[in-house]
Amino acid sequence: MKRILLLLLLCVSFLIPCSAQKSKILTNIEKARIVKEILIDTVDVNFLQRGLRLDEKKDVVNLSLKNISRNLIPHKIRGVKFQLSTPEEVEEKSKTGFGYYVFEEFNVNGSKMRVSFNNYWRNTDARAFTSGSIDYYYRKISGKWKRVKKTQRPNGIS
Repeated sequence: MKRILLLLLLCVSFLIPCSAQKSKILTNIEKARIVKEILIDTVDVNFLQRGLRLDEKKDVVNLSLKNISRNLIPHKIRGVKFQLSTPEEVEEKSKTGFGYYVFEEFNVNGSKMRVSFNNYWRNTDARAFTSGSIDYYYRKISGKWKRVKKTQRPNGIS
């Protein structure tokens, strides 16, 4: 009886860390749905009404592949085409001035998640920088991530 109880306790102790780890994992299907939802939400205000710099086109949005992969991004959403760049390409293009958007963070904590979607314009040679950020808050309800809140953080300029 003691052996069975000990074995049962061992099994439970192995299961607890595994279930805790699983709650912090976001599947590719979940991530793709959230990425698409945020991109669609951002089209009208942030993408189509953004200030354009030289050589930028209204219907082309530069998107960094930091924290996401190419297969998560729809090629076009309601009149906006995404130009994808690796973090290394972003660094190179930023030397002479480059505006881009990035999924900065997917912070999963149990049944809650915060996704930070930022926009930057950087010119590292001229030491110029502007930024803006929108945080999207989600809760896992009945096995699906539902957005519960969206907050915009103030823009930064240097």
